[in-house]
This record gives sequence, structure tokens and C-alpha cells, in this order.
Amino acid sequence: KAYLAITLKYHNPFGALPEERLKWTEDLEFEIKDLTKEKADVLLFTGSMYALEPRVRERIKVFAKILNAAGIDFGFLGAKEKCCGMLQLQIGERGIFEELAEENIKTFNGLGIKTLVTPDPHSYHSFKSYYPRVGEMNFEVLHFTQYLKRLIDEGKIKLKELPRQIVTYSDPCSLGRWAGEYEAPREILKAIKGIELREMERN
Repeated sequence: KAYLAITLKYHNPFGALPEERLKWTEDLEFEIKDLTKEKADVLLFTGSMYALEPRVRERIKVFAKILNAAGIDFGFLGAKEKCCGMLQLQIGERGIFEELAEENIKTFNGLGIKTLVTPDPHSYHSFKSYYPRVGEMNFEVLHFTQYLKRLIDEGKIKLKELPRQIVTYSDPCSLGRWAGEYEAPREILKAIKGIELREMERN
């Protein structure tokens, strides 16, 4: 009950103040558009985990740097971003999920964006599989690996060669088994010269 009450009060499952969602941007060398105040083609939906959990916070910063280097017109919702509601749905609280989904869909549609990109596999699965059951979304939804592969294919990102190394890839359940995206992360790894991708026997 406390977990759900926290979500309703703070719009995230951590009980963090909305301003905490801005901490990952503090030492960036460029400004990210606040889409509550100005327009952009791409919404970077950070997700509560990536914005608020210190152990993974650096990853969203890296992706923002990639978007900036590629010259993408993007922004985020900053302190106004709300939880996608997927975790609440998974524990059976459909009412809270639908409330969050309705609010988010209204917000997203009002931004005039062409694409929503998120690094969070839970949010991606939620937006792709469950949000369309709540309301219509007038923009494209991509996981950041899908968007990154597109940028590579379009030549907007140039990958340097690495010293030879063997790597493998572990699929997030939300991205693979639930959302069905297995190839984009592997295609990115294969595009990096010097990397040999090997699959684990029980991938």
C-alpha cells in the first residue's frame, strides 16, 4: 500500500521529489530542451529508474550525449515526467496504471513530438503493448537501442574501431520476451569494428 501511495503522491515509485529527476543533467555541457516550455521532434522519456536510481543514472546521461552529438532535436519533461505505471500494473493495480497512462498520453500528444525514445525496457513495453489499449498516441515509440541503430544506419553516428574483444549480450526480459525486440542491440554491437559478438548457449 505504501508503494502505491508513494506513486500517487510523487509520480514515481521511489518517493523522490520531482526535482530529483533533474540531477542527472547537472554536469552536462549542453542544455536539454524542456518540452513543457518549447518544442522538439523527439521526447527522451527517461523513466523513473534511469532518472532516479544512482546506479544507472549515468546511462541516461550517455544516451543524451549521443543524441546531442548526432544533432537530434530532442528534449525531456524534466521534473514534470510521471511514472509509466508498468510496475503498478504488474502487481495488479490496474486503476493506478490507467490513471497514469491517461495523464501521460494526454501530455505526450500535446507536445507535438514525432518520436518518443526511452532507455527503460519497462516503459517501452508499457507504451507499446498497454498504452494503446488506454488511448491513441500520435507519435512513434522506440526503445533507445532501436533509435540508436537507426542513427547508425542513417550515418548520423560514426562508430570508431575498438581493440579486438569478445562480447555477449543479455536480453532484458521486458525488451526481449515481453516486447519482442532482440535484434537492435545485437546489430549495434555487430556494427562496432573490433567486436566479436558471441551468443551464450542459453540466450
